[in-house]
Amino acid sequence: MSPAGRMKAALNLKVPDRVPTFELEFQLTEELVGRDYLRQNQLDKAFGRERERLIRENAELIVTIYEKLGHDAICLHHLNEAGLCATAREIRRLVGDKYLLLVHGDGTFAIPDGSHMLDFAYRMVDEPEALHDQARAMMTGAIERNKRMLAGGLDGFILCSDYCFNQGPFLSPTQFAAFITPYLARIIASIRAEGGFAIKHTDGNIMPILDQLVACRPHALHSLDPMGGGYIFCISNIPFKGMRLERYQLAFDVYLQNRDYTDQERLGNGWFRG
Repeated sequence: MSPAGRMKAALNLKVPDRVPTFELEFQLTEELVGRDYLRQNQLDKAFGRERERLIRENAELIVTIYEKLGHDAICLHHLNEAGLCATAREIRRLVGDKYLLLVHGDGTFAIPDGSHMLDFAYRMVDEPEALHDQARAMMTGAIERNKRMLAGGLDGFILCSDYCFNQGPFLSPTQFAAFITPYLARIIASIRAEGGFAIKHTDGNIMPILDQLVACRPHALHSLDPMGGGYIFCISNIPFKGMRLERYQLAFDVYLQNRDYTDQERLGNGWFRG
Protein backbone atom coordinates (compact mmCIF):
# COMPACT_ATOMS: atom_id res chain seq x y z
CA MET A 1 0.00 0.00 0.00
CA SER A 2 1.36 3.44 -0.91
CA PRO A 3 1.73 6.18 1.72
CA ALA A 4 -1.14 8.13 0.14
CA GLY A 5 -3.27 5.00 -0.05
CA ARG A 6 -2.57 4.31 3.61
CA MET A 7 -3.71 7.81 4.58
CA LYS A 8 -6.82 7.63 2.41
CA ALA A 9 -7.78 4.28 3.93
CA ALA A 10 -7.54 5.63 7.47
CA LEU A 11 -9.36 8.86 6.59
CA ASN A 12 -12.17 6.78 5.09
CA LEU A 13 -12.28 4.61 8.25
CA LYS A 14 -10.79 1.58 6.52
CA VAL A 15 -7.95 -0.58 7.88
CA PRO A 16 -4.67 0.01 6.00
CA ASP A 17 -1.67 -2.29 6.04
CA ARG A 18 -0.27 -0.33 8.99
CA VAL A 19 -0.97 2.80 11.00
CA PRO A 20 -0.16 5.82 8.83
CA THR A 21 1.71 8.81 10.18
CA PHE A 22 2.20 12.48 9.37
CA GLU A 23 2.74 15.77 11.17
CA LEU A 24 0.85 19.03 10.91
CA GLU A 25 4.25 20.65 10.48
CA PHE A 26 7.81 19.36 10.81
CA GLN A 27 10.05 22.18 12.00
CA LEU A 28 13.27 20.22 12.56
CA THR A 29 14.43 20.24 8.94
CA GLU A 30 17.76 21.92 9.61
CA GLU A 31 18.48 19.44 12.39
CA LEU A 32 17.54 16.54 10.10
CA VAL A 33 19.11 17.50 6.76
CA GLY A 34 20.96 20.78 7.39
CA ARG A 35 18.58 22.95 5.31
CA ASP A 36 15.26 24.70 5.76
CA TYR A 37 12.26 25.12 3.48
CA LEU A 38 11.87 27.89 0.94
CA ARG A 39 10.04 30.96 2.26
CA GLN A 40 7.74 33.28 0.32
CA ASN A 41 10.01 36.30 0.83
CA GLN A 42 12.81 34.39 -0.90
CA LEU A 43 10.56 33.38 -3.77
CA ASP A 44 9.29 36.95 -4.22
CA LYS A 45 12.82 38.06 -5.14
CA ALA A 46 13.17 35.49 -7.94
CA PHE A 47 11.80 35.49 -11.48
CA GLY A 48 11.74 33.21 -14.49
CA ARG A 49 14.18 30.32 -14.40
CA GLU A 50 15.51 31.33 -11.00
CA ARG A 51 12.01 31.05 -9.56
CA GLU A 52 11.56 27.66 -11.21
CA ARG A 53 14.89 26.53 -9.78
CA LEU A 54 13.90 27.54 -6.24
CA ILE A 55 10.57 25.69 -6.53
CA ARG A 56 12.29 22.61 -7.91
CA GLU A 57 14.98 22.57 -5.22
CA ASN A 58 12.38 23.11 -2.49
CA ALA A 59 10.32 20.18 -3.80
CA GLU A 60 13.45 18.02 -3.89
CA LEU A 61 14.22 19.02 -0.30
CA ILE A 62 10.69 18.19 0.82
CA VAL A 63 10.81 14.77 -0.83
CA THR A 64 14.21 14.10 0.77
CA ILE A 65 12.86 15.04 4.21
CA TYR A 66 9.70 12.95 3.98
CA GLU A 67 11.44 9.96 2.44
CA LYS A 68 13.81 10.08 5.41
CA LEU A 69 10.97 10.50 7.92
CA GLY A 70 8.79 7.80 6.43
CA HIS A 71 5.62 9.88 6.71
CA ASP A 72 2.53 9.14 4.62
CA ALA A 73 1.35 12.71 4.00
CA ILE A 74 3.16 15.98 3.41
CA CYS A 75 1.84 19.30 4.74
CA LEU A 76 3.14 22.18 2.63
CA HIS A 77 3.82 25.56 4.25
CA HIS A 78 5.52 28.94 3.97
CA LEU A 79 4.43 29.87 0.41
CA ASN A 80 1.44 31.61 -1.13
CA GLU A 81 -1.22 29.81 -3.14
CA ALA A 82 0.70 29.89 -6.43
CA GLY A 83 3.92 28.74 -4.76
CA LEU A 84 2.19 25.89 -2.96
CA CYS A 85 0.51 24.64 -6.13
CA ALA A 86 3.79 24.88 -8.07
CA THR A 87 5.54 22.93 -5.32
CA ALA A 88 2.82 20.29 -5.33
CA ARG A 89 3.16 19.87 -9.09
CA GLU A 90 6.91 19.50 -8.76
CA ILE A 91 6.53 16.90 -6.01
CA ARG A 92 4.13 15.01 -8.29
CA ARG A 93 6.75 15.12 -11.04
CA LEU A 94 9.35 13.67 -8.69
CA VAL A 95 7.35 10.93 -6.94
CA GLY A 96 3.93 10.85 -8.60
CA ASP A 97 0.99 10.33 -6.25
CA LYS A 98 3.08 8.63 -3.57
CA TYR A 99 2.13 11.09 -0.80
CA LEU A 100 -1.10 12.77 0.27
CA LEU A 101 -0.41 16.49 -0.16
CA LEU A 102 -2.08 18.85 2.31
CA VAL A 103 -2.15 22.59 3.01
CA HIS A 104 -4.01 24.87 5.40
CA GLY A 105 -7.56 25.68 4.33
CA ASP A 106 -9.70 26.99 7.21
CA GLY A 107 -11.98 29.99 6.95
CA THR A 108 -13.65 30.19 10.36
CA PHE A 109 -13.07 32.41 13.37
CA ALA A 110 -10.25 31.28 15.63
CA ILE A 111 -9.58 32.41 19.20
CA PRO A 112 -8.78 36.13 18.83
CA ASP A 113 -5.43 37.35 20.04
CA GLY A 114 -5.35 39.08 23.40
CA SER A 115 -5.82 42.57 21.99
CA HIS A 116 -9.02 41.60 20.14
CA MET A 117 -10.78 39.21 22.53
CA LEU A 118 -12.98 41.82 24.17
CA ASP A 119 -13.84 43.40 20.84
CA PHE A 120 -14.97 40.04 19.47
CA ALA A 121 -17.04 39.34 22.59
CA TYR A 122 -18.78 42.73 22.33
CA ARG A 123 -19.48 42.26 18.62
CA MET A 124 -21.30 38.96 19.25
CA VAL A 125 -23.80 40.94 21.35
CA ASP A 126 -23.77 44.40 19.76
CA GLU A 127 -23.47 43.59 16.05
CA PRO A 128 -24.06 39.89 15.44
CA GLU A 129 -25.19 40.38 11.83
CA ALA A 130 -21.97 42.18 10.95
CA LEU A 131 -20.05 39.29 12.50
CA HIS A 132 -22.09 36.82 10.45
CA ASP A 133 -21.34 38.86 7.33
CA GLN A 134 -17.64 38.58 8.13
CA ALA A 135 -17.96 34.84 8.78
CA ARG A 136 -19.72 34.34 5.42
CA ALA A 137 -17.02 36.29 3.60
CA MET A 138 -14.27 34.26 5.26
CA MET A 139 -16.09 31.03 4.42
CA THR A 140 -16.62 32.00 0.78
CA GLY A 141 -12.98 32.96 0.41
CA ALA A 142 -11.83 29.65 1.89
CA ILE A 143 -14.17 27.61 -0.32
CA GLU A 144 -13.01 29.36 -3.48
CA ARG A 145 -9.34 29.06 -2.54
CA ASN A 146 -9.70 25.40 -1.59
CA LYS A 147 -11.29 24.59 -4.95
CA ARG A 148 -8.36 26.22 -6.73
CA MET A 149 -5.86 24.36 -4.56
CA LEU A 150 -7.51 21.00 -5.25
CA ALA A 151 -7.47 21.76 -8.96
CA GLY A 152 -3.83 22.78 -8.59
CA GLY A 153 -2.66 19.39 -7.34
CA LEU A 154 -3.40 19.28 -3.61
CA ASP A 155 -5.31 16.42 -1.98
CA GLY A 156 -6.81 18.12 1.05
CA PHE A 157 -6.58 20.55 3.91
CA ILE A 158 -5.69 20.94 7.55
CA LEU A 159 -8.33 23.31 8.95
CA CYS A 160 -6.24 25.09 11.55
CA SER A 161 -8.41 27.65 13.31
CA ASP A 162 -7.93 27.04 17.03
CA TYR A 163 -11.14 27.13 19.09
CA CYS A 164 -10.22 25.98 22.58
CA PHE A 165 -8.06 26.59 25.61
CA ASN A 166 -7.08 23.80 28.00
CA GLN A 167 -10.12 24.76 30.10
CA GLY A 168 -12.55 24.60 27.18
CA PRO A 169 -13.71 26.54 24.10
CA PHE A 170 -13.37 30.30 23.79
CA LEU A 171 -17.00 30.42 22.67
CA SER A 172 -19.82 28.73 24.55
CA PRO A 173 -21.44 25.80 22.71
CA THR A 174 -24.40 28.06 21.85
CA GLN A 175 -22.14 30.79 20.48
CA PHE A 176 -20.07 28.20 18.63
CA ALA A 177 -23.26 26.84 17.03
CA ALA A 178 -24.09 30.33 15.78
CA PHE A 179 -20.76 31.75 14.64
CA ILE A 180 -18.62 28.72 13.73
CA THR A 181 -20.47 25.49 13.05
CA PRO A 182 -22.59 26.50 10.00
CA TYR A 183 -19.57 27.97 8.23
CA LEU A 184 -17.21 25.13 9.11
CA ALA A 185 -19.79 22.60 7.89
CA ARG A 186 -20.08 24.33 4.50
CA ILE A 187 -16.30 24.54 4.08
CA ILE A 188 -15.95 20.82 4.79
CA ALA A 189 -18.92 19.94 2.57
CA SER A 190 -17.30 21.83 -0.30
CA ILE A 191 -14.00 20.01 0.20
CA ARG A 192 -15.79 16.67 0.19
CA ALA A 193 -17.80 17.61 -2.91
CA GLU A 194 -14.56 18.33 -4.75
CA GLY A 195 -13.10 14.96 -3.73
CA GLY A 196 -10.67 16.38 -1.18
CA PHE A 197 -9.91 15.48 2.43
CA ALA A 198 -10.58 17.73 5.43
CA ILE A 199 -8.70 17.29 8.73
CA LYS A 200 -9.92 19.64 11.45
CA HIS A 201 -7.24 20.82 13.87
CA THR A 202 -7.79 22.67 17.11
CA ASP A 203 -5.82 22.72 20.32
CA GLY A 204 -7.34 22.54 23.78
CA ASN A 205 -10.29 20.85 25.45
CA ILE A 206 -12.81 20.29 22.65
CA MET A 207 -15.25 18.12 24.59
CA PRO A 208 -18.03 20.78 24.99
CA ILE A 209 -18.13 21.26 21.21
CA LEU A 210 -17.08 17.80 20.07
CA ASP A 211 -20.60 16.91 18.90
CA GLN A 212 -20.66 19.98 16.67
CA LEU A 213 -17.23 19.27 15.22
CA VAL A 214 -18.24 15.69 14.40
CA ALA A 215 -21.52 16.89 12.87
CA CYS A 216 -19.49 19.00 10.41
CA ARG A 217 -18.13 15.70 9.01
CA PRO A 218 -14.37 16.27 8.78
CA HIS A 219 -12.44 13.18 7.76
CA ALA A 220 -10.39 13.42 10.97
CA LEU A 221 -9.81 15.50 14.08
CA HIS A 222 -6.25 16.51 14.96
CA SER A 223 -4.96 15.68 17.45
CA LEU A 224 -6.66 13.01 19.54
CA ASP A 225 -5.81 9.62 21.01
CA PRO A 226 -6.23 6.29 19.14
CA MET A 227 -9.60 5.48 20.71
CA GLY A 228 -11.45 7.14 17.81
CA GLY A 229 -11.16 4.17 15.30
CA GLY A 230 -9.57 5.19 11.99
CA TYR A 231 -6.20 6.22 13.42
CA ILE A 232 -3.22 8.19 12.08
CA PHE A 233 -0.17 8.55 14.32
CA CYS A 234 1.04 12.08 15.09
CA ILE A 235 2.78 13.56 18.06
CA SER A 236 0.93 16.37 19.81
CA ASN A 237 1.10 19.11 18.55
CA ILE A 238 4.06 19.24 16.12
CA PRO A 239 7.81 18.57 16.20
CA PHE A 240 8.43 22.23 17.02
CA LYS A 241 11.56 24.32 16.52
CA GLY A 242 13.72 23.89 19.60
CA MET A 243 12.69 20.29 20.25
CA ARG A 244 15.74 18.03 20.16
CA LEU A 245 15.68 15.82 17.07
CA GLU A 246 16.53 12.77 19.16
CA ARG A 247 13.33 13.30 21.20
CA TYR A 248 11.25 13.13 18.06
CA GLN A 249 13.24 10.09 16.91
CA LEU A 250 12.46 8.41 20.24
CA ALA A 251 8.72 8.93 19.76
CA PHE A 252 8.97 7.78 16.15
CA ASP A 253 10.79 4.62 17.19
CA VAL A 254 7.79 3.72 19.35
CA TYR A 255 5.58 4.19 16.30
CA LEU A 256 7.83 1.95 14.19
CA GLN A 257 7.65 -0.78 16.81
CA ASN A 258 3.85 -0.69 17.04
CA ARG A 259 2.50 0.43 13.67
CA ASP A 260 1.56 -2.99 12.26
CA TYR A 261 -2.00 -4.18 12.81
CA THR A 262 -2.50 -7.66 14.23
CA ASP A 263 -4.34 -10.26 12.15
CA GLN A 264 -7.45 -9.90 14.32
CA GLU A 265 -7.52 -6.14 13.88
CA ARG A 266 -7.08 -6.47 10.13
CA LEU A 267 -10.06 -8.84 10.08
CA GLY A 268 -12.19 -6.11 11.66
CA ASN A 269 -12.48 -7.42 15.21
CA GLY A 270 -12.30 -5.06 18.18
CA TRP A 271 -12.86 -1.37 17.42
CA PHE A 272 -11.50 -1.40 13.86
CA ARG A 273 -14.05 -1.76 11.09
CA GLY A 274 -13.23 -2.26 7.46
